[in-house]
Amino acid sequence: MENYGVCIYDKCRKLILMKNLLIPFILIFLFSCGQKPQKEETSSYNFAELQKELAEMAKVDQEVQMNILQNMDVVPEEILAHKRDSVFKANGERCKEIFSSLGFPGIDRVGEKGAKNFWLLVQHCDYDPAFQKNVLEAMKGEVEQENASSEDYAYLYDRVRVNAGEKQWYGTQLTHAENMWAIPKPLADSLSVNPRREAIGLESIEAYLNGYMEMHFEMNQAYYKSIGATEAFAYELLE
Repeated sequence: MENYGVCIYDKCRKLILMKNLLIPFILIFLFSCGQKPQKEETSSYNFAELQKELAEMAKVDQEVQMNILQNMDVVPEEILAHKRDSVFKANGERCKEIFSSLGFPGIDRVGEKGAKNFWLLVQHCDYDPAFQKNVLEAMKGEVEQENASSEDYAYLYDRVRVNAGEKQWYGTQLTHAENMWAIPKPLADSLSVNPRREAIGLESIEAYLNGYMEMHFEMNQAYYKSIGATEAFAYELLE
């Protein structure tokens, strides 16, 4: 009888131990069943379609600007500017949605052209400089991973600084003097701008300005003829 009691005791003790061991596993199982599965952040994106969408938005962006250049002499400036700003904002709001889901869509997702198109559209989001700054910060990491263009980063970097009322760093943002010479907007440490531009992959500031003025001349030959200019203005290229 004594042995029987010990046997019952041992069985009960083993059941209690097994129960204590099983409870944590049961709780973990029940808890995990109650959690919603975590979806991949990019699972809803078809990157080929996103690439096409960015290309189409960039195409409209460029067309509306070309429309201004072609019609600025016959259509009131405020009408052209309103249409341009409407396109920029519509594209910008879509870019915000993309950025909220993906961050900066780099080359690995949408290809080199797709990444450049996204950057171009963000460049024209001057109505929301805080968004431009957020994209710039995200883009920095992509540039370091060679997943975005360092040259594009320089343009957006300057854009953000200019929109914040600060001096730009690479001289990418331009304006015109009264005689139609292209000049950089206020530039920090202008004597060292060319080494900075070279370090990030940009041509010299003089070559950049000359290229811009050549394009401006080709698109506005009637005006240049009216002021007696037969060729584009040009800065002397430094050795």
